[in-house]
Formats: sequence, C-alpha cells, structure tokens
Amino acid sequence: MSFLASVAILLTITAALSFINEKFLKWECSLGLTFCTLVAAVLVIALRTSGVTWADQATEYVASIAFSETFLHGTLCFLLFAGALDVPLAEIECERKIIAALALGATLIATLLIGISCWLLLGLIGIDIPLAVALLFGAIISPTDPIAALAILRSAGLPKRLEGLIDGESLFNDGIGVVLVTLLLGIATGSEAAAPGTAVQLFLYEVVGAIVLGLTVGAATHFLLAGTTTDTSRLLVTVAAVTGAFALGEHIGVSALIATVILGLIVGNFSLRGALEQAAAERLNVFWGAVDQLLNSTLFVLIGMHALLIDISGRSLAAMSIAIVCVLAGRWISVAVPLGLAAGHDGFNSTRLQLVNLLTWSGLRGGLSIALALSLPPEAERSLLVAMVYGTACFSIIVQGLTIRRFFPQADMQRMADLV
Repeated sequence: MSFLASVAILLTITAALSFINEKFLKWECSLGLTFCTLVAAVLVIALRTSGVTWADQATEYVASIAFSETFLHGTLCFLLFAGALDVPLAEIECERKIIAALALGATLIATLLIGISCWLLLGLIGIDIPLAVALLFGAIISPTDPIAALAILRSAGLPKRLEGLIDGESLFNDGIGVVLVTLLLGIATGSEAAAPGTAVQLFLYEVVGAIVLGLTVGAATHFLLAGTTTDTSRLLVTVAAVTGAFALGEHIGVSALIATVILGLIVGNFSLRGALEQAAAERLNVFWGAVDQLLNSTLFVLIGMHALLIDISGRSLAAMSIAIVCVLAGRWISVAVPLGLAAGHDGFNSTRLQLVNLLTWSGLRGGLSIALALSLPPEAERSLLVAMVYGTACFSIIVQGLTIRRFFPQADMQRMADLV
C-alpha cells in the first residue's frame, strides 16, 4: 500500500469516527475517538477469530503504519511545539518550583515506585522480569498527556493556575521521561554502563544540552520572524525551526523533546506576543492550532487501532491489571511528595489532598508511552511491556477521562487553585 493510500485511509477513519462521536456520543474529541476506535477494533478481532479475510488485512494495515517511528520521529515535535505556543511563560514562572518538582521529581519518584511495585507484584503471580525492565516500564508510563484531561477540565471551569500547572508539568515530563527510558533501556539490554555517575552525566548532558539548543534555535527563529513580512515566510520559518531543532537534538544526543518545548515557549511568548502584529500572530496561531487538532485526532484513533496488535492473554491481562494499580498508586505518591514539601508548615489539609487526587486522576497516558513501548527491542520484554502500557493508557483515557468532571466540581477546583 502506498503512503498516500495509507494516510487517506487513516484520515477517512478519523473523520468518520469524529462525526459519529459528535453526532451520538458527544464526548470530548480524544475520548470519543479512542472509545469508538477501540469498539471497532474489538469487532475486527472477533471477525478475525472467525476467519474473515478482510479482518486480517485490517490488522496488517495497522502494523504497516509503524506507529512508534512515525510518532516519535515525526508528529511528536509538531505536537509539542504547538502545545508550548499557548503556554504563557508568566504561568510557568509563577509556579516554576512546583512545575519543576513535578516534571523532574515526580517523574523520577513515579519511575522508581511503579517499577519496583510492578516487579514485586508480577513476581508474586509468577511473571518474573528483571528489575531494570520493570523500572523501564515505570519510566515509559510516568510522563503524562494532558490533552484529553485539559479539554474536559476547561469545559468544567478549570482555573488558569491549575491549567498552567498541568500544562507546564506535561510539557517537560515528556522529555524527562524519554531521557530516563534511554538510560534504563541501555542498562536493561546491557549496552549502557549502570554506574550512577555515568547515568547522571548522561542525564545532565541530555537535559542541559536540550535547553541550550532550544534557546539557541528559539533566538534565531525569533530574529527571523521579526524580519518577515508574509505569512508564507512565517510558516516556513516555524516549520523549519521545529523540524531542525528536533533533528539536530537527535543527532547530537540531547533531548529533542525538551529542545522543541523551549523553542515553542520562546516563539509563543516573544514572537507571537511581541515581535509580530496581532493579526499576523493570530493567523500563525490558527495554523498551528489546526495542525495540533489534526495530529491529535489521528493520534487517538491510532491508539485505539493498536488494540489489533496487542497480545491478549491471561498473562497479559493480569499484568495490565497490576500495572494500572501500580501506576495510580505511584502517581499519587509522586505528586503528594513535592506538594507536601511545598506545603511546608501549612500542613497537608483536605484541599491539598484533593489537589493531589486531581493531579493523579487527570494524569492521563497517551501516544508517547505507547510509542516508547513499541520502540523497545524484543530482549526488553517488549510484548509484555507493550500490553501493560497499552492497557494503562486506554484505562486512563477512557475511565479516568470520563470521570474527571464528576469527581472534581468547579468549586473544588477553585479552592485547589488558591493553594497553588
């Protein structure tokens, strides 16, 4: 099948399911698309087991998409850049300590807690995996995806301070998570030295190098945008900057994700809100907003479609169940620790506890975690980890996503925002 035909099929499926969701379910787009695609995938699996030929062809089509390669080295840079454009630096600056604690501290703590608890519990039911592989799962599943959660919470009246906190954490913990996955994958497969000093050096190089790269490309992009006079030139400059920063980051071995986020923050806060005229900035924002919506819609459809490739067995289902419990518990503790430290002498009252619950339940997992799992080599227990990651991601998107608004009324969220 040609590339154009493959894309045409994917966009047609996305458009059809979007129409069904808007007409009948009326759920938030990402939730509706994931749910509809999962239902369709279950039907295809049933037909496949009955020997229907075209069901096998549908499975082959999904396998041919190469989700991991396409997402990690293609669409992800555009999604991160578009997401960062809309985040005011003032919000990040206001909550910089908590955002840094959540993006770095909570991701590290969650990786350890999720990995160790899964390793212990899986061992109890006879699924023995190396501790390094369990920690690898923790690193893969720790980064949060706020797309669906923020869309739901905004419609429920999410205060700006909480929106900035959730957005800020998710923008940076993606990059931190990928760096941890790279380090732990090297240890799990024996291709990287396990010495703590070596790991810390690599971690600092990837993170600090990414920040320097993002600032450098961002400054150059700002200079070029300030000197352009046509929309075509502005579009070309931003697209070139995003793809260039991402490709250069991968080439020199720093976190391309963090570099892209830094670039987006610079362009969004200094170029669109300063160097360009308001009308020109709005047109550029509309373009990147459309790119963001299109890519996100197809992403959630792809997430649902990959149910066709998941190993559904008693062993996998048991591992999925354990993974979901461990991820929720690990996320809760990893959020409670930095927020508890931030509380200081004020203590951990009921409202702050609600904030921990909100950040835990709204910490959905999405395309990044699935793509990272699919990129693993076979020796890293790939089949089992893919099933665990996929089950956790689908649970978070559908179950957590559908119940966020019910569990956290607007009045409660406003009290939480006052504590931040």
